[in-house]
Amino acid sequence: LFKIKPVGFLKLESSTANLLSSQSSLVVQENQSGGGSLNYRGMEANRLLLIVDEIALNNAIFRSGHLQNSATINPFFIESISLITGPASVAYGDGAMGGALVFKTLEPADKNDFIFYQQFESSSSTVISNFRANYYLNNLSHISAFSLKSAGNLKMGTRRYHGYSNWGNEKVSHNQNEQLYTNYSQADFMHKSKYKVNNKNFFLLNSQYSISSNIYRFDKMNDMQDGLPKYKNWYYGPQIRFLQQINYNSQYKNVFFDNLRALIAFQNIKESRHTQRTGEELLNNRKENVTIYDYNIDLNKKIKNV
Repeated sequence: LFKIKPVGFLKLESSTANLLSSQSSLVVQENQSGGGSLNYRGMEANRLLLIVDEIALNNAIFRSGHLQNSATINPFFIESISLITGPASVAYGDGAMGGALVFKTLEPADKNDFIFYQQFESSSSTVISNFRANYYLNNLSHISAFSLKSAGNLKMGTRRYHGYSNWGNEKVSHNQNEQLYTNYSQADFMHKSKYKVNNKNFFLLNSQYSISSNIYRFDKMNDMQDGLPKYKNWYYGPQIRFLQQINYNSQYKNVFFDNLRALIAFQNIKESRHTQRTGEELLNNRKENVTIYDYNIDLNKKIKNV
């Protein structure tokens, strides 16, 4: 339906959710900097399939409602994003009821270059540092990249031309024009190595890792009940995603196939939610730790020219 190719560092967004909301028809539900639930035609969470380098990100803990798992895909690592809907999404299974968002990350190139990019956002005192390197020797090429993000509390504008002077000034979740509980930090890493056996065969090793700090729910922390804050704590624990993937691609034509693609992948995803109402002594903790194995083989063969 559409395809996004991030261009130019001056237009680099601070998150994948921001990238999609600014350059596509997707709607993003975002309470604070650490959020970003993708929504297409009313479908989100477990109804919108997320594919990263041919591997489904959706798993058994994906639920209805809002999910910010797209935050673990760093926009600095992305080569392109495609949204596939309608009959074409059937190829991705029943998890793509609302469509499939296909993320393709950068691949190793036969060149040597190094890029360091840093940006600052005054609205939240956010600092983002990105580094990426391509390097190769003979038939072996690599790409390594990491990104560090530190976001402070969001700041509201002081000029309220709509006439509501207290707009956004909740009783318990702000300090003047600063929205409390909206700060967080995140670190992302990616490395790929590509070995060319010959002009028609190659192996690709893909490693990705993402970890965040605690992320508070601003919309929960400003809830009031009987004149008091409803919650003392309501936050997501560190969101951790680890991916290890091996790909093999062969363009060697024979009687069985013209092209062969095979992959084996391992994912480990850790998430948690922590809530505590005002006046309660205990903190309610729910922790998820999911291990996912994927394997896939695609054979393409053209029988007859049409």
